[in-house]
Amino acid sequence: MNPRRPKRSFLSEGECGELEGQLYYDEKPVEEEPIACTKEYNPVCAAETSIEPCTTLPCPVMQHKTFGNPCMAHAAKARIVQEGECGKLEGTPVTQFEGACPAVVDPVCGKAPAGIACITQPCPTHAYKTFGNGCEASLARAAVVLDDECGTLEGTAAFAEPPVTVVEKLATTAKEVKVDKVRFDGDRLFVTLGYSGCDEQHFDLQVSSAFMESYPVQSATAFIPAVNDLCLAYFTTDFAYDLIPLKHAYQQAYQQESGEIVLRGIGSYKF
Repeated sequence: MNPRRPKRSFLSEGECGELEGQLYYDEKPVEEEPIACTKEYNPVCAAETSIEPCTTLPCPVMQHKTFGNPCMAHAAKARIVQEGECGKLEGTPVTQFEGACPAVVDPVCGKAPAGIACITQPCPTHAYKTFGNGCEASLARAAVVLDDECGTLEGTAAFAEPPVTVVEKLATTAKEVKVDKVRFDGDRLFVTLGYSGCDEQHFDLQVSSAFMESYPVQSATAFIPAVNDLCLAYFTTDFAYDLIPLKHAYQQAYQQESGEIVLRGIGSYKF
């Protein structure tokens, strides 16, 4: 499985100098200077990202919100959808963006709605699909799981839960998470997490691609919060995750269709 591309953060103005090419470990968040905006009223409708827990795609949740001017939307890191107020769109979910992408071939594999019509429930409404580039996946609000073509994942039907992220190195977080009420249902994981913070929020599930050679194999895990807030209120929230990308990583590594992975701190995933 190919590693995800690194995120890029602005550190300072000017050339890197002696820092050029050196590895940077983002153990502390990069503080961005606040953006000062005028009070000019030139409204735009933008997609504001929420940190609220989500159990279905698209995740994180984005909602239409009117900002006083483009600068205010930019300061809130909201993506502008249209000029003018949102009107009837105010507060409604953003499921897809309009726009054009550059004709660059740099494929990614994403999980997106598949238009599957179901007679009975539950229903696998999503599928893994190769997009020409990350921009195309972003417009479709697809959850990118591979910086490459889907390969054997192409067309695989799945339920709507956010997919697990398989990474070479787990992200670090100071937030402690208590895992409770774990249940596996096919390729889906249902789990209750307990955590402190200022409000309920979403957690991404990361699993290490470095399988530990035991029997069955083991893999390290990490629940990564949307924000590292420091409030002391305590919450318990139910989450659901799609484990198909992890199964795919195992099948690629061991050339076996079925197997078992012990997710450390969570439980045993059999497929």
